[in-house]
Amino acid sequence: MRVKRASFVLFELVDEQRVHLAALLGGVVDLTSQPPDIHALALLTGRRERMTHAEFGALLSVPAGQFVDAGDDEHVVSLARRGLLISDSDDEPFASLRAREADLLEHGWNVHAAGYHFMTKRSGMDLREDPAYQPGERAASPELKRAFVDSFGASPPAFHSAAPADAPRVALPRAARDEGLFRALAARRTTRSFARSETMRSDDLATVLQWVFGAHGTAETDLGTVIRRTSPAGGARHSIEAYALISQVEGVAPGIYHYDVREHALALLSPLPGDAVRELATVFTCGQDYFGDAHVSFVLTSRFERSYWKYRATDKAYAAILAEVGHLSQTQYLVAAELGLGSYVTLAVNSHDIEARLGLDGVDEGVVAMTGCGPRTPGYSPLELRFTPLG
Repeated sequence: MRVKRASFVLFELVDEQRVHLAALLGGVVDLTSQPPDIHALALLTGRRERMTHAEFGALLSVPAGQFVDAGDDEHVVSLARRGLLISDSDDEPFASLRAREADLLEHGWNVHAAGYHFMTKRSGMDLREDPAYQPGERAASPELKRAFVDSFGASPPAFHSAAPADAPRVALPRAARDEGLFRALAARRTTRSFARSETMRSDDLATVLQWVFGAHGTAETDLGTVIRRTSPAGGARHSIEAYALISQVEGVAPGIYHYDVREHALALLSPLPGDAVRELATVFTCGQDYFGDAHVSFVLTSRFERSYWKYRATDKAYAAILAEVGHLSQTQYLVAAELGLGSYVTLAVNSHDIEARLGLDGVDEGVVAMTGCGPRTPGYSPLELRFTPLG
């Protein structure tokens, strides 16, 4: 077998204290210090791999820039199966891991960005499996929250002053504005109670798509065509795509759609009953059924290659993608507020499960967040906060 060291690997040194059993039986607590455990973060698989020191030594002996003969050493084969070495074998999983690394390198992934993205992806998380889960109630009871504060102390304060108490201050008037954008800013909020008794208007869905995710112009540059959206994106790359999970919109059959920005149209990917769409949205959002009830949920993916083609292997390109998602979600909140709709955004998503369902490879295009909107349940919901206006 010929191998080279994988480029997309990070390492952790984990100290573990072990009790000296003989000393403990003699009445003495002796916590012996051992050499740290080595954990490899295999970014090609998204797994944390515990390594022996012999395996680590074998890994260090292999270069990353070229294949070398390694025979059938058991350490080498094990490391290659776990995505820590790249093998030239056409057998699986070696061929798939080799292709995945080539894809990451070709599309300009930064190793630290890849570490954060691939090591924090979730699969199969469902809050409804928690024994304390109660439908229609907050995820954490007051008792659990009090226990949390007892364990970790009071929260850092909501307000912060960087200046000394006696520093001169310029009092500013509080501008009272209740028109247009200012009204929408005051009305925007996260909704956890959508009105399933109401159907969302198709015109409202079209408006949200056009003014949040739609293109409002194009420009030709030396680096190709760029589009104009109502939210900014790093380098005008606009890598975010929206997949709509529609459960209850007039004139639109329930199912999974992709929003075609060029055509301003919804392309059907998979028809589903409305209840199945709601359950799917709930599963995608880690069991947050109050978000699953939204009349439409949007899976926001990034075509990473769109951004990394320009910003190749740079350490801030991934941060720019996350900022883009933040801009888009706030724009959705404002548009939804203007339309009298509720809105949500969450990063608590089962990325692996979503990508498998949508047929995404996670490298060229992968899940970043989910948002959603729809008519709100009238009145106060115990799932939402009540705010007191500042004087």
